[in-house]
Amino acid sequence: QPKARIKGLLDFIFEKDGLGLEYADDRSRTVARSIADRKANCLSFTLVFIELAKAANFKARLLESDQSLVWFSNDNNIYLAGHVSAQIKLGHNRFEVNFDPETPMTHSNKRPASAERIVAHYYNNRAAELMAEGDLKSAAALYDAAERMDPTLVSIYNNRGVMFRRQENIEAAAKSFERALSLDHDDLSALSNLVTVYRLQGREGEADRLASDLSIAQRKNPLHYFILGTQEEAAESYAKALDYYEQAFRLDKVEPAYLQALARVSEAMGNSEKARLYNKRANDLIKRGPRALNVVDRRPRGR
Repeated sequence: QPKARIKGLLDFIFEKDGLGLEYADDRSRTVARSIADRKANCLSFTLVFIELAKAANFKARLLESDQSLVWFSNDNNIYLAGHVSAQIKLGHNRFEVNFDPETPMTHSNKRPASAERIVAHYYNNRAAELMAEGDLKSAAALYDAAERMDPTLVSIYNNRGVMFRRQENIEAAAKSFERALSLDHDDLSALSNLVTVYRLQGREGEADRLASDLSIAQRKNPLHYFILGTQEEAAESYAKALDYYEQAFRLDKVEPAYLQALARVSEAMGNSEKARLYNKRANDLIKRGPRALNVVDRRPRGR
């Protein structure tokens, strides 16, 4: 059975008598380093899985999406980020294996990534981690390396622009965010960052025009409304949250998380029957919808 073969590979990755890998968000690692350290984050887990799958004669490839929503339950914050997963083809069946334990929600269509782009993702992730640690020199070198591998990866220029802002190099930051927008004119992070930078430069007219573009892009993006909904839900403004979640679902009717959010808010507003129906529709999508994922989460409970 195809699923049994995939499960066997996953067991080998996680079990102590196999590789014994554990989730660790401290840094991105190469395949060799992940196996040596017995630690991996989402990207590293995916790379390990793909290499092992290929060694087992599976047809495996990395999928990427430019914009996913990740809910980090440890601090109740929500972030927009890129995301990768693995796709396995066995006969006529295709399975997606998603190692993100927080189950991101993909807004843009997933697509296969080339070997060069996979390396660019790794360099870009590692650069962002080094930047967060304050090692801007090493981060800059890795952003350059990522760009050499794939100059079309939007997040390189977003992240590098943030680095330039921290260095108070506003002109370089503007150019980096402009490069990101030249690749994706609807990228919310690049639009927002460039509005801020233009205002710092006194370019108010350009900032106003971009702010208008940002507003238009946000109105087309269900994740934007979902984030607004979670903020209103946290403030117990359930009627407003319901409205935002409904707008998100109208824009994307195959994302079960929006239905789950509608169910939560409906329950909080005392409408248990409506909540039950929303949950049923969400569960149907999770099991049979076009984005039904094989989400792998084997972290110790309580983390």
